[in-house]
Amino acid sequence: RRAASIRGRRRGGAHTEEEDEDVRAEADAVDAAEPGTYDVAIDGLVKAYRTRANGPGSSSSARGSPSEDEDPSLLSDEPTRGSEGDRSTTASGDWSLTCGVRSGVRTRVAVDHLSLGIKRGERFGLLGVNGAGKSTTLKVLCGDHPPTAGSVTVCGLSVTGDLSKVQRLIGYCPQFDPLLELMTGRETARMYAMLKGVPARDADAAADAVLRSVGLRKFADRPCGTFSGGNKRKLSLAVALVGGPRVLLLDEPSSGMCPLGRRMMWDTVERAASGLTLLLTTHAMDECEALCERVGMMAGGKLRCLGSSQHLKSRFGEGYVVDAKVASASDGSGEEGARKAAAVRSAVESGSGVGSVEVAESHGGRLKIRLKTPEALAGAFEALERCRADGVLENYAVTQSSLEDVFVRV
Repeated sequence: RRAASIRGRRRGGAHTEEEDEDVRAEADAVDAAEPGTYDVAIDGLVKAYRTRANGPGSSSSARGSPSEDEDPSLLSDEPTRGSEGDRSTTASGDWSLTCGVRSGVRTRVAVDHLSLGIKRGERFGLLGVNGAGKSTTLKVLCGDHPPTAGSVTVCGLSVTGDLSKVQRLIGYCPQFDPLLELMTGRETARMYAMLKGVPARDADAAADAVLRSVGLRKFADRPCGTFSGGNKRKLSLAVALVGGPRVLLLDEPSSGMCPLGRRMMWDTVERAASGLTLLLTTHAMDECEALCERVGMMAGGKLRCLGSSQHLKSRFGEGYVVDAKVASASDGSGEEGARKAAAVRSAVESGSGVGSVEVAESHGGRLKIRLKTPEALAGAFEALERCRADGVLENYAVTQSSLEDVFVRV
């Protein structure tokens, strides 16, 4: 009820104008969903950290009770944390905005009215810059941090009311490795297996299976403190996978890994996540595209957009880009190359339609032409092939806007 009242005050009975339509639809779907629809349901989540400001406002009157128009529910009972994941902007852009609970008390809003539903077996990727609120969201889901407001459930169980049951259902790989340096990899995996309810007689087999799956079997009996950074991340992934969780929460699991280790991690997650619900945070766009069916992008504690990779590229991307190289000038002069480049540009513009083509770069016999609409693609191909047949064009490539382009724009 408190989460609903907070959402109502924020939206005034409707959605805010700046909210993306896909984000709005997701919030409405989560709000109206029946219990059991989603393995992970986040409805109007707010996570704010309280700190006392220094200055004139920090007088003795700050210890008084809040006034009638103040909302004490928007403040956490925890002290302020100083990690990057907890620094975020509020709706007004001021991450230390006074919430008005008491004079001299300020809040840092890390997650601002986040609504998200992940169905069973779905793999969802969460992208965002440092401080966007990704890690804080995962910490709330696994019970490390209590939510300030809103509702968070995992497999139908409330994170605040049934935390011990929730923690038996999830596997969590945090951003910083949860390892004891004097314990071996095998002892670590066995310990977490038993903490997750694996019987003692089966714990050794479970530990050995996950260590083998992440490629750490030959390092299993070495102390964790001697592991490289990449191997520590692999062991943290093994800790998340041990015990057969139903929901996987992976917070930048491939950070610090070499390219080969990252590919191995992707294969491991692909195999292990079959039939499981996965929530992944990462800065690697290719990782998100390889592992996730849907992608969401966060900024300032808010979800800015979500959908499949192709949906985001089509909606927020800049269309298609033609990278063309004109044929070398027979006499080695730059003037002939410039004439050929102008001919290619003119041919693409006439074939694709007026206003649908924009030359992004032109230098040294190379052209980068942006096609603003998908409809321009057929005409562009025809014009490019004609130029190549006439000897004006040496080669060309056509690519779609990448997920990284979308991330930068959003």
